[in-house]
Amino acid sequence: MRIKGKHLQLSWIFLLFTVSYMARGAITADSIDQVRAEIYDFGIYELQGKIILIQDASNTAGYRSHVDSVKEIVLKEQTETIPLVKDILFGYRIRLHGVPEGNSVIVNIRYRHPPMIGKNGKESTGFTNNGLIKSVNGKFESGVMYRLREDYEIVPGKWIFDLIYQGKVIATKTFTTR
Repeated sequence: MRIKGKHLQLSWIFLLFTVSYMARGAITADSIDQVRAEIYDFGIYELQGKIILIQDASNTAGYRSHVDSVKEIVLKEQTETIPLVKDILFGYRIRLHGVPEGNSVIVNIRYRHPPMIGKNGKESTGFTNNGLIKSVNGKFESGVMYRLREDYEIVPGKWIFDLIYQGKVIATKTFTTR
């Protein structure tokens, strides 16, 4: 089938518009290199808001937690040494700089932890979650945290939390549970 006259012209205009629109929002290797995360605090936190538990079989505990705002989480103690106490919340908070314009940024959060037998009966040494960091008043801020909720999570060792953007680790922090 051949497209003639105005139809061909409109098709080319649509194609050029689409390509130029996509190129404006495209993430290039240079833009990925410009994105950086600033860890502005870390340690043991206290939650002052509501936490939502979401079932997630890929996590060691079988679920993940969600808090709407980093302002609902208050730093109790800045430390990299975490006591082995049930329900303790630890991790770090970040600000992203150099992110492409938009309302949110998709990231991956990789948690590596000491070997433990999870809820599913299998040994686990970590997992990765997808996350969405929303822009609030033009700032991208979020927390990378974990709460020791289950008895089998109370094990000594190293916990490493990585924040990954477009396949590149942009923040990492190691904690030791004892």
